[in-house]
Amino acid sequence: MRKSSSSVIGARDGTDFVAETSSIEPAMHHRRASSISVASSSSNGANATTAWYRRPSVFFIACVAAVWMLAHATHEERSVFCSTPPKHVVFVDAGSTGCRAHAFEIDYNDSGGSGSGSSLFRVRTLGTKVKTKLPLADMGGRVKEELLPALREAQAYIADARDRDSAAVYVWATAGFRVLTPVKQQALWDEVRAVVSAETTLRHGHGHFKTIDGEDEGFFAWLAANYLSDVDVTAVGRARDSAGFSKPFSRISDSDHPLASSVGAIDVGGGSVQYVALPAHGGANAKSMRELRDAVKVQSFLGFGANHMETRWRSDLASRGEKSNPCAFPGYAVKVDGVELVGTGAYDECVTGLRRQIASMQREQGVDLVMPDHFRHVDKFLGMSLLYHITNFITVALPGSLSQMPKATLGEIAKAGERLCAVEWTKLLTDVDGKDPNTPTDRLNGRCFDAALTQALLGSSDDGVGFGFSQKDGRVRFVERVAGAEVEWTLGAAMSVVHPAASQLNPKWIKTRAPSECSRVLHDSFVDSLYGWSTLIMPAAIVATAYLLRKSIQAARPAGTMAKSPSLLDII
Repeated sequence: MRKSSSSVIGARDGTDFVAETSSIEPAMHHRRASSISVASSSSNGANATTAWYRRPSVFFIACVAAVWMLAHATHEERSVFCSTPPKHVVFVDAGSTGCRAHAFEIDYNDSGGSGSGSSLFRVRTLGTKVKTKLPLADMGGRVKEELLPALREAQAYIADARDRDSAAVYVWATAGFRVLTPVKQQALWDEVRAVVSAETTLRHGHGHFKTIDGEDEGFFAWLAANYLSDVDVTAVGRARDSAGFSKPFSRISDSDHPLASSVGAIDVGGGSVQYVALPAHGGANAKSMRELRDAVKVQSFLGFGANHMETRWRSDLASRGEKSNPCAFPGYAVKVDGVELVGTGAYDECVTGLRRQIASMQREQGVDLVMPDHFRHVDKFLGMSLLYHITNFITVALPGSLSQMPKATLGEIAKAGERLCAVEWTKLLTDVDGKDPNTPTDRLNGRCFDAALTQALLGSSDDGVGFGFSQKDGRVRFVERVAGAEVEWTLGAAMSVVHPAASQLNPKWIKTRAPSECSRVLHDSFVDSLYGWSTLIMPAAIVATAYLLRKSIQAARPAGTMAKSPSLLDII
């Protein structure tokens, strides 16, 4: 090659020069073609790696579609009240001391009736409540054996076979269930749902099995107390005929306002305490049960229920090395954390000690039990659950005491409580055990504590402990039944689920927006299921999509200088 080049340079004519030039051109053309070929090959490789079915965006969209389909396949059905409302409901109070199943019959007024006094619906209690020995929180793996018999017994109160098979069922848990972890709660709800679906014909859907908070429990108790006190809480949302259904019934005047004479409610359970009332002129603009719920003022205190309070009381005594328990009947002995506590029945000492415990718990939780000022206008409160159980037990154990029941002052309860706590344990077992249906043998030993707790919770003291009732205040009525029906929050809960559906059927009630659990597409159950699957799948999907995007960008880098880089839009 070098020799040929030398001869070309030495030549003076144009022939040899042209020949040499022509010999170089094929080599340059070969190199250019080779470069173009490499760039083309690189470009083709990039296109191959970003084919539509391998693009990151397609993978991400597929993950989103998978979440949507899984949510659609696994979400609960809508509440049965979103379609044709059933005529009967079995409602279960899953409380701290056990479950109580109630059967209710609903009589709908779908024509509006005649006159402003007609109710939207009426609720009738069927039979008596059916109790379980264990609370739902302790039924893990035993729901079929423990809860199912109670459901069947309550369902049997429904006379007509077809109505019995089409009845709805609700199981709502309260304070004793709220202390469980979310994982344990969900596991128990899954078991309840599986047992009810497999073993009964009871209808259920989204929202039928759940844990409610203390404020909802208080509101339901208020609804029940007022409904049974002849306050027409179903009138919420009723329209005036002359106004073309444009105004709610409660705006006509205060004299016609059905809630103007509402009563308050105090509910002392095993795990929590609630008091609730409607402030003066409250609820005047409420068009729905949800708006009424916002108008009613509820105070709920978790941990102040009788079971929790007594457990803490005994544990504190044992931790201090005490040997005597002033809140137990004389002679009653129990071992707590290896320490034997023997009852002395010192009522006043027990009340004083419980007030100290309540004050300590108030500081720990940052709460104040004293009733706010807007509760002072309430003329009457219904004392429910434990408040009735202890006052009724006093009349059984001490005949002639609390002679004005269901009305009783705290002063009268204090005198009776002092006498009650002084009764020897062995004598109490002999004379009283089995005589009060609300006091099983395993609760008999705690009735002295309950009497003292009633005084400590409802009364007032210089250190701001208690609701604030004076010793002579006679506004509280201690009741279990009104007009033959039990005053239980489950009655109010049943009314709360019936009202929205019943108002849709009646032309004289304002049509409010359907509850979110009844939405056509994004109803509550679907949204919950969508969220659940998203938290499981989408974090991994995002990481995988980012990895695929990075690999696609790397593969799309041009190998030759003459190739054009693809845009990010082309890659994804």
